[in-house]
Amino acid sequence: MRFGARKEATVRRIGVSIDAPGLERYKTGMRHELVIEGMGCDHCVRSVERALGQVEGVLKVEVELGKAVVETREGLDLLEALRQAVAAEGYDVARAA
Repeated sequence: MRFGARKEATVRRIGVSIDAPGLERYKTGMRHELVIEGMGCDHCVRSVERALGQVEGVLKVEVELGKAVVETREGLDLLEALRQAVAAEGYDVARAA
């Protein structure tokens, strides 16, 4: 494994924000907590998790029945894009913080 790849993997795993060329995309930023209505099974959780993870700028997604916690890159407000991703899977975001 080349040195740069090891640093990138470490940054991704622990969510540390460091200043290094090429690693800007891994800086942690905003944390969104979403209350999601309509999810009732593990398939629902996986489909919402996959949809949220595909939004450009999302670093980390944790989904449980009825809620999701999403961490996005620093300086990006992706709340509306996150709402649209959930809606595309057939669920509603009841509340977001």
